[in-house]
Amino acid sequence: PTIFSAMTRICIFGAGGVGGWLGARIAQSKAAEVVFIARGEHGAAMRDRGLRLRVLGGNDTADATKGRSLDFLELRPGAFEVYTSAEEALAEGAKPVDFAILGVKTWQVRDAALAAKSLLAPGHESCVVTTQNGIEAPSSAMEAVGPSKVLGGTCKVNAYLAEPGLVEMAQEAGTFEFGEVYDDSGVEVMGQAKSSRTQRLAAVCSACKGLTKASGVAISGAWASIWEKGISMCCVGPWGAVCRAPHSQLLGIPETRRVLRQLMLEVAACGNKAGHVGTPEVAVDAVLARLDK
Repeated sequence: PTIFSAMTRICIFGAGGVGGWLGARIAQSKAAEVVFIARGEHGAAMRDRGLRLRVLGGNDTADATKGRSLDFLELRPGAFEVYTSAEEALAEGAKPVDFAILGVKTWQVRDAALAAKSLLAPGHESCVVTTQNGIEAPSSAMEAVGPSKVLGGTCKVNAYLAEPGLVEMAQEAGTFEFGEVYDDSGVEVMGQAKSSRTQRLAAVCSACKGLTKASGVAISGAWASIWEKGISMCCVGPWGAVCRAPHSQLLGIPETRRVLRQLMLEVAACGNKAGHVGTPEVAVDAVLARLDK
């Protein structure tokens, strides 16, 4: 039997770049009721003045639209619920949620998932959804809520908190992919798992219809999507910090590109050993080709 009401309820833990973008677009589409857990000045601004999302022009310095506002969304107070914590939400009588999307930092995932557990509706379909870079987020969430209560996800979006109540993002369309990551015993699923919990994937897809068309269930499986992004994010950021250079230079200079590729091959080899990445060289060259664009 379904646990979902006529209107799915989604809680966004953390309303920064990723959480603010996801929550704003879902609330705009009115495909689901949105609850934010947001603290500090940002949370206060959202309660008092609402949430704004601004889409800016391209990153290329030669792009005439660079820095210009191409789209602006303003959600008034009342378009969503916002609380400083799960405890406050419960104390104020917030209704249970069907999903909790974790938009927090990786090191906060376990605690956020544990807090979200108290808000989840009863039944085997409700769950938390991870969005973090790296590989560890699903396992951290599983430690808090159990394997059957976790969907793994990846967000590909350049978004950030510009000021309290305002999230800005780059012009490039963001995507949100997700899927099952564990079976009931906690074993990682391979590819697109045949799960008895397919209803919740359809419900998340329906709630996210206000996002880009590329968003939805990860075609090759959630772990494949997580490792694909990990090949990039686990290497570009650290190597860029060492070189003090943007990714365009890391890719454009033969020597730095060669080291970057070797770093990516190490990550891809780990993913291959885990059963979620094919031939490392093929996977890395595909990631580099996308970055070159």
